[in-house]
Amino acid sequence: MQKLAPAKVNLFLKVISKNAEGYHKILSVFQTISLYDKIKVSLIPEDKIIVSSNLKVIEGEKNLCYKVAELFKKKYKIKNGLKIYIEKNIPLGSGLGGASSDAACLLEMLVKIFNLNVEKDKLVKLCSQIGKDVPYFLYKGLCLVEGMGEKVTNISSYPWKKNPLWFILVYPNKVLSTKRVYYMYDRIRVREEEIRVTKKKILDFIKQKDIKSLLYNSLEVPAFEIAPILKKIKNLMFKLGVKNVSMSGSGSTIFGVFFKKNEALEFKDKIEKAIKNCSIFLAKSV
Repeated sequence: MQKLAPAKVNLFLKVISKNAEGYHKILSVFQTISLYDKIKVSLIPEDKIIVSSNLKVIEGEKNLCYKVAELFKKKYKIKNGLKIYIEKNIPLGSGLGGASSDAACLLEMLVKIFNLNVEKDKLVKLCSQIGKDVPYFLYKGLCLVEGMGEKVTNISSYPWKKNPLWFILVYPNKVLSTKRVYYMYDRIRVREEEIRVTKKKILDFIKQKDIKSLLYNSLEVPAFEIAPILKKIKNLMFKLGVKNVSMSGSGSTIFGVFFKKNEALEFKDKIEKAIKNCSIFLAKSV
């Protein structure tokens, strides 16, 4: 069996607080996009888990897919072994959620392969043990994500459901550690008094298709501190005329948002000429 695992962007991300265990609570708007990894899984007679990929660095036991498979086998008493292959297209350390999407995709496939009738909330609980962004990828689409990623609310009605948003993703071929970005966030104590956005206000921005007001990311300041190239990319995109620009997750992808494909393609050409040594992708909301 094989399945596509989509990337995501954060249209809005605000750090709310930090709990006693050191984890940060967030309020965020996630949107899946048409940039995909491909996951293939097959059963093997030996009782073991094999994770391989076109990208050797993600192979083996450290991969979230390995951890999902291990947890799944233990919970549902599965004796078969699993051979998992990940065709990696979503860049590593990009803030696009590739590893989390792969893990959720694999979990959905395993439920089908073994013909299990498992309620989504139980799968979400299982996913939460693997990674903070994994539960969202069981929902996909446009969602409000709260807490430490475990509380996901699907936004079923939004204006770009039939006419998708288009995204230009600029990845500077630089991996950013989420842990390091949050550490820097705590260290420099980002002042956010100016951004007082409620859930109702966020939903209003979405309803009104007011992307400019919606785009915000608490983690830009610390990410730019670690990797100044990200700020340069964002500023250059503004100078080129891209009106809606933000950073996804904890970085390192900077993205522009467009309402029409031809406009996105036009700016993609300009960005490719102006910004060198970066991977640039065109994607749409899915």
